[in-house]
Amino acid sequence: MSRGSISEISDIFTRGQKIFLTFLLVIAVAFGLLAPQLLNSNAMKRIVLTKEYEPGELADEDIISPDDYSFVDEIATDQARSMASSSVLPIFSCSLQDTIWNGAVAEEFVTAFDLGGEYYDRVSDKYKDLYLDALYSEYQTIDEEDRKSALLLTRDFVRYALNQGVFSDNDITRLRNEGYSYVIVEYYRDGKIERSNNAKLLSELISDKFLYDAFLEWLSRYEIKYSPAFIKFVFNAVNTILVPNYFYDKAYTDAERARVASEVNDINIDIKKGDYILKTDTLVTEQQLRVIDRINSVKVSYSFSELIGRFLILSVCTSICLIYFIVMTERQYRIVAFSYAFLISFVLVLALSYLMQSLVRYINVNSIRDQAMPFLFMPILIMHLTNKRQFGMISGLLYSFYMMFLTDNNIFTLCYIFSMIVVGIMFVKFGVNRIDMIFQTFYTALFCSILTMIFHLMNHNPINMLLAEILTVFLNVTITYVFISIILPIIEHITNIPTVFRLHELCTTDSPILQRMRIAAPGTYNHVNNVADMAYEAIKEIGGNAELAKVGGLYHDIGKIEHPEYFVENQPKDSHNVHDDLKSSLSAAVLKSHVKLGVEKGKEIGLPQEVIDIIYQHHGNDIIQYFYNEAKKEVDQNKNPYGVNEDDFRYNADPPQTREAAAVMLADCFEAASRTLDKPTRQRYENFFNSILVGKITRSQLNDCGLTMNDLNTIKRVFIHEAIARDHHRIKYDNDKSEKKE
Repeated sequence: MSRGSISEISDIFTRGQKIFLTFLLVIAVAFGLLAPQLLNSNAMKRIVLTKEYEPGELADEDIISPDDYSFVDEIATDQARSMASSSVLPIFSCSLQDTIWNGAVAEEFVTAFDLGGEYYDRVSDKYKDLYLDALYSEYQTIDEEDRKSALLLTRDFVRYALNQGVFSDNDITRLRNEGYSYVIVEYYRDGKIERSNNAKLLSELISDKFLYDAFLEWLSRYEIKYSPAFIKFVFNAVNTILVPNYFYDKAYTDAERARVASEVNDINIDIKKGDYILKTDTLVTEQQLRVIDRINSVKVSYSFSELIGRFLILSVCTSICLIYFIVMTERQYRIVAFSYAFLISFVLVLALSYLMQSLVRYINVNSIRDQAMPFLFMPILIMHLTNKRQFGMISGLLYSFYMMFLTDNNIFTLCYIFSMIVVGIMFVKFGVNRIDMIFQTFYTALFCSILTMIFHLMNHNPINMLLAEILTVFLNVTITYVFISIILPIIEHITNIPTVFRLHELCTTDSPILQRMRIAAPGTYNHVNNVADMAYEAIKEIGGNAELAKVGGLYHDIGKIEHPEYFVENQPKDSHNVHDDLKSSLSAAVLKSHVKLGVEKGKEIGLPQEVIDIIYQHHGNDIIQYFYNEAKKEVDQNKNPYGVNEDDFRYNADPPQTREAAAVMLADCFEAASRTLDKPTRQRYENFFNSILVGKITRSQLNDCGLTMNDLNTIKRVFIHEAIARDHHRIKYDNDKSEKKE
């Protein structure tokens, strides 16, 4: 087809066809958007357990991760943070105000009691309520020489206790009830608060309840024996003066615990595809069960902007591929069929891929997910229908792109699937022999298996899964080719598309119409076989559709069957030529009619349109030179007073539009005309072909076929070789003997 504007291409489709194509396009894009969410929904579990396990049970099965996962274990993280928080011991803070108060009271006490009976007048009003008459009475019972020592010991113990810390009984009892045996204490030293890094036992702290024990222990250091009255006075004085100066700082402790907990990082669970989650005869842990629950709850959830982005990229990519099919299809009448084949097969293969993904996840064999996808079906089918590898590549690339979105945006999937599609396409030989198909299937499966092994190792999957993946790929390729072998003839019958298989069937010379030609027009039959061979070999050399050229060569003259006697190749040698009795214009009309009759017969027997095009175009609009020259002679001899109308001697068809049609035209002319050469040689054949070629070019018969000068040189070489092989010489036999002459 000529590449026109978008509007011209759009005019190829009817309104109904445009609506149907749009519908197919929407269905394909919808699969790309919705399938990932459906596949990963809660209703479709990735892992199915044979029983409900409890932590501590022995597993009865192997559970392998179906994919790569990375997520935070919230429960384990909370437990770790809780443990970190509880590791922070209760913190006691020093009350500077109470410490100063205790010290001041001790000093006042010593001063007041040292003054004797006038002490009440000397004590500050704020301390008077601490000094009772009973305590002073006890002071009077001490020997006079020991009173000074009692006051000094009282002051020293108060200072000692304040430095060690006096703790509240309520705080200690509360923490002991909470299960703590150790605490952290902040000490007041030289006007600064210092936090000890070492924990202290609660039982070692000085508190109201254990103040007497601490006092006796401290007093024993002096190794002096004191009277009971002395000890009683000092302790009562200390007990009267001292109040707790260390308190449990809950706010500070909670802040420290929060800080420590915040420093604990999230506990990430990283699982690779193929990793064991459960293993037979091993203990099931809580974390393993949580991992399975988390995997089963994984689902795809896209924001509105993500959905719009996915919709746009899928729509654009699918539309570009469809436009590529439309623009690059050579024959305009195949555009609709190829577009339908592309989109319908694409929608079907997406649906099949969705079902396969669902199946492998349901039976918990996700390790062979990519290998089980029908990745070769659409590319191979499209390539056989169009006879174009690039169409197979485009179909495969688009399918791989959709599969990447179907499997959680995995670029690895795209590379893997497209690599196997490329391998499958490169091994397609467009052969029609059964052994070719067997070898094609085998080599494709073999190299896809090798690619599977390479990608398996690159992805660091467990080696024990490799055999299953290879077997799946091998089976996948085999089933694909079997299915294509079944469905392709059905599509050929419905659409009459000339696949290599259909063309090969038409190449058999025992078809009814060729058998009829063999009987009714044996010369034409011999001619079309030679033309078919020449066109086939020439097109094969220049990289065209050789099978189509051969079929076109076989059927290009089927219009001669109705009146074979009017064509010289069917007239016996030295017989009367029927054209001798006809006017040149009438003879030309009879010759031209075989093109129209051939097209009608081609449609009648159901030949593909591509073959009918060759029948229609094999003479183009060229002039019938012999009878045109005869007509001019008739004018010169005054046998035709009306003159010569050149259009009466031209074929009423289009010049060849394809390389195959042009090859049949050149082969038709060269094969017929070269038989007239006497004593043919390679040089004479070459000169003869050049003259035919120059005539065709001069009369604009090869302008639209796409042949280059290199192609024409190749065609000339092939034709000359075939002509020499056709016209080879034999050694003459003696009339009386069967021996060859030496």
